[in-house]
Amino acid sequence: MTNSREIAIKYEKRHKSILRTIDRITKKNPELSRYFMRSSYISKDGRRLKQYDIDNLVSKKFALLKKPVNPS
Repeated sequence: MTNSREIAIKYEKRHKSILRTIDRITKKNPELSRYFMRSSYISKDGRRLKQYDIDNLVSKKFALLKKPVNPS
């Protein structure tokens, strides 16, 4: 299990953008929401903020999509 903040760091994206993408994906395809469990974390300034816990299978698919294509 990973989470949306770890995905944002790994792919050098803003966490806000990752949250927006997940919200869009699960709105268009509600059956995919089982892979994204809404949770929260406490920020450095003490606020409770939204994040998603993400199934490892889905996080591995993110990794495959980000691999560079090697033209042969």
